[in-house]
Amino acid sequence: MTTTDYCEDHGQTEVHVVFGPPCSGKSTFVDERRRPGDLVVDWDRLMMALAGQASRHHDPVLAPYVAAARDAVISRLGQRRGGREPRSAWIVATWPLNHGMVWTDHVMDTSMDECLRRLYADPDGRDVAEVESVIRSWFTRHQSLAVHGG
Repeated sequence: MTTTDYCEDHGQTEVHVVFGPPCSGKSTFVDERRRPGDLVVDWDRLMMALAGQASRHHDPVLAPYVAAARDAVISRLGQRRGGREPRSAWIVATWPLNHGMVWTDHVMDTSMDECLRRLYADPDGRDVAEVESVIRSWFTRHQSLAVHGG
């Protein structure tokens, strides 16, 4: 990795928020675009790291720790203290975030049927019923926001 992978001017970090329902390809989207030295904040990967496991099983006992870790990184990114900063930051989320920063939104346009197909084809340790519920909720909420201009 070279120093050009980082931005010396602390105000230049590009922040990208990638959001969409579970199984919509958010992590893959980021993996295909990130560069060495980019910061990636991804709930699933934080959960896997803090739980010490390779599957996407979400442990409700660990969820507050994952949330605290995610929020601490996003808060630090928002403070931009100077010095060497990542050139880009990628925040992966199911729901849109409001952390008082300027960022570029990337909303996944994967269909509900495709998200459900992916879930059932490869549960990867997930609670299928719970994740299906989140997928369906996401589409209900997202359609409601689109209709009401939110």
